[in-house]
Amino acid sequence: MKIRAAVTYDTGALYKIEDVELDAPKFGEILVRITASGICHTDEAVQNQFIPTRSLQYLGMKVPVLLRQSAPA
Repeated sequence: MKIRAAVTYDTGALYKIEDVELDAPKFGEILVRITASGICHTDEAVQNQFIPTRSLQYLGMKVPVLLRQSAPA
């Protein structure tokens, strides 16, 4: 399924809002609908590699959600 996400590809690069592909929930996972998201100082630390991670990032937290689908657990 297609979702919209704030994405950054390189250290210090600006965020881009893009449509990305998301797999259906796997065993023990749930799918939620996120209605809003914030980006905080932790996301900025990841974006600038103060917290080392892989280069492609989908960031954001502190989100209100609605349960959409669950996989068997």
